[in-house]
Amino acid sequence: MAGLTKNQELFAQLVASGMSQSGAYREAYNTAKQKPSTVWRNASALANENAKVSARIAEIRQKAIDESPWTKQRSFSEKVSFLEKVKQTIERDGRVGQGTGTVLLGVVKELDEMLEDIMPANENENDNDLMAALTGKVEEAFNEDEVEA
Repeated sequence: MAGLTKNQELFAQLVASGMSQSGAYREAYNTAKQKPSTVWRNASALANENAKVSARIAEIRQKAIDESPWTKQRSFSEKVSFLEKVKQTIERDGRVGQGTGTVLLGVVKELDEMLEDIMPANENENDNDLMAALTGKVEEAFNEDEVEA
């Protein structure tokens, strides 16, 4: 990005890739004589108060998201597909083994958490509305799988 120094660009790249601000600051700048509190303060200021650097961090993160083949929608679809396979295994075997049960509950919990993100937070919403929304999302996931196949 125009207007950033080499150190600022390196710092932005490192922070966007998941490194802590302090760690990125230590990598990008000579901090040998700085106290940890000074490194922390400078790193925080660079990431949050420098408009060009914070914009660059956001730009790099967004590019990574845009280029990622994995999305929440695909994750949801894969989990629903996996649950269907687990269901078939249970029906075939006529029982639920401990490992299968543990995996099943884990996937259901993850789906519940994903649905919390997409469902409106309304305490007065009744169970029928919730089930209708859930059913719609599951059907969308299955329809998407059929289109991709």
